[in-house]
Amino acid sequence: MIRRSAVFWTVLLIAVATGLYVLKNRVHDLEDRLQRLNREIIAEQEAIHVLKAEWAYLNQPARLDDLARRHLGLVPESAKQVIDLADLPRPGEVTTVVDAPAKSPKKPTEAIKPPAARPPIPVAQRGVQR
Repeated sequence: MIRRSAVFWTVLLIAVATGLYVLKNRVHDLEDRLQRLNREIIAEQEAIHVLKAEWAYLNQPARLDDLARRHLGLVPESAKQVIDLADLPRPGEVTTVVDAPAKSPKKPTEAIKPPAARPPIPVAQRGVQR
């Protein structure tokens, strides 16, 4: 009887020791993964910080104004270009051309209408796979 209990306790001790060893290795692997993920998070946060600083630099009003003047050829608006909202033609009204070039005859023109709606593109032609 003593031998059976000794064998039982020995087997139980070996099972517990093996379980603890496996658990220790799993915890160690998870800690390594956690450290790796924390390093990646810090690297991403630093990259975001750099991108925010770059965005702030690129969106400086003085810089954008300089780029617009050099590349777009924009000029300040004149008083003749500003009109009241009430002076705009309503949709469907017939209007006349104001300040037309001298060589074109003055003809009444219709107000600009929105373009006709295009028919929807079938899903198969959009490249979407089902």
